[in-house]
Amino acid sequence: MPCKEILNLVKKHKLNDIDITRLNSEAEMIDLRLAYSILKAKEEHLSFYDSLVKYVALKRFTRKMHAEKFILLEKRLKKIKLAALNKTEISKLSLELFLISDFCKDICTHMIPKSCFGYDIWNNEGASLHFTNAVVPKNPLKEEEFENRKNELRRIAEDIKANHPEIKYVFSVSWMWNIKAFQNLMPKEFNNSIKEFTDNEFYSLGHWGQFYRYDGALNYDRIKEFKETWEFPLKILLGECDVKFFLKKYGIPIAERNN
Repeated sequence: MPCKEILNLVKKHKLNDIDITRLNSEAEMIDLRLAYSILKAKEEHLSFYDSLVKYVALKRFTRKMHAEKFILLEKRLKKIKLAALNKTEISKLSLELFLISDFCKDICTHMIPKSCFGYDIWNNEGASLHFTNAVVPKNPLKEEEFENRKNELRRIAEDIKANHPEIKYVFSVSWMWNIKAFQNLMPKEFNNSIKEFTDNEFYSLGHWGQFYRYDGALNYDRIKEFKETWEFPLKILLGECDVKFFLKKYGIPIAERNN
């Protein structure tokens, strides 16, 4: 049953059943992130705020928050002491983080990503691939949707060729490289490089995404497994390759690339 705050959002923004499922999932996931953050703060002797930044990825999912409001939030969170937190305060904080999250705002304003795959420029020489399911409740890797994913990556390759001659390599850090269907989208050189990634500055969807189902609901079996050991069921993996192999995979002759 959705909480009162989610029901208010549904009424205010005229959300549909899929939106409700996704909002409920996100609210539960923030509960899970926060619980893990508190656990790791105690284990690693971190401040509560530092644990939020690293394990909840606070700065990542509040990027659309007005800068002045975030500064005020940051100041307040930095004052919170782990020893002073009780269940009621944790629940209130989890709800607050959910309501200010970019995800919640995007659902309520009907902001849907145009594609599942995207990329960012890393250190002026790398292309960092990232993924989000923009076709919920469809399976993004089944039948015609798999072809759509290939087309998205082809467009990324074309954009790199046309606009970013400085790119030397393509890489991605995510749980999803455990999945054969995802690997089939990449060149063999990328797949041959895949290894466990442990240099985690923060825990984003590359970590937490493994607990979502393609239809917007949560994978409760995997969450149960996680809570038993507080170890991620699927390892976080790094794959990378020279950009020429990525371009070749998507039919772009290397000789045609702008230099």
